[in-house]
Amino acid sequence: MASFKRIDYRLRVAKQIERKMISEMLIRFSRVHDLSDYQYIGFGSIAFQDFSIIHRVLGIDDMLSIEKSLKAERFEFNKPYACIRIEHGDASVVVDRYDWNKKSIVWLDYDEKIDEEKLLTIGRCVQEMEPGSLVLVTVNIDSGGDPMSRFEEIKKDVEIERLPGDFNVKMLSGKEYPVLVRKIINNQVEDAFGARARVDGDGLEQFVNFIYKDGARMMTLGWVINGSEGGSFIKKSGINKLDYYRGGAEPFEIKVPILTPREVTHMNKQLPAPGGELPECPGLSEKEVADYRAVYRYYPVFHEISEH
Repeated sequence: MASFKRIDYRLRVAKQIERKMISEMLIRFSRVHDLSDYQYIGFGSIAFQDFSIIHRVLGIDDMLSIEKSLKAERFEFNKPYACIRIEHGDASVVVDRYDWNKKSIVWLDYDEKIDEEKLLTIGRCVQEMEPGSLVLVTVNIDSGGDPMSRFEEIKKDVEIERLPGDFNVKMLSGKEYPVLVRKIINNQVEDAFGARARVDGDGLEQFVNFIYKDGARMMTLGWVINGSEGGSFIKKSGINKLDYYRGGAEPFEIKVPILTPREVTHMNKQLPAPGGELPECPGLSEKEVADYRAVYRYYPVFHEISEH
């Protein structure tokens, strides 16, 4: 079943926070390059939320949504802007035949776990994208089940040679699994980019490493491609000064406490607090308050609108 039939993407709080954080990063990137001249490629589904944000905030009007589902009518009906083109089919096929003659922001926002097809698609993007481009990848990192059963699964999903030299089955469960997945993806990105770097002198920098959970546990990684003479896109834009910037293996975990609108309003009146102090809120634990403080600027507010 298509994921949009199981999940209402509009109501995933952690995902909404992630989108807002990435949007803030892109606004900072726009200090270095005029992102309105870029193309955006992603998976809009029937909500097109990232497309709406990027079009409104950055002014990008060259947009491509890749949809695995072949039910074209529903996607065309729900697309929010005329500048969004839709291609139906697997991302690997669309990316492979795409003409990469323009700077791009690509978000391969998968719902599923990493597999060989996804890795090859990621590699193709970093090989072909113009300097100044950005690529983001989201995958499922749920690690439930017996480690030996998971080992049999992962051997079906990716080539055994992709597992790191220090691999053991304990990496397939708990906190070690996200580390393993990042290693597999990062190795693919660096290997695919390596030949290009040797020829063109281009560079690659990671700027995103998010972990979050609305239902399934998810990871988003992101890189920017620096031109041979342009220097560090990240340092020039200043995104390395953001609290949630991550350039390595240590993730920023988006933790979302369940709060009432009144609790949110009460804490917002105390933020930002001098000296980094925590706001107070009756009935909430210190951890819940600290988790909220880390994401309060991005925390979405939902309202029910009566039809009557």
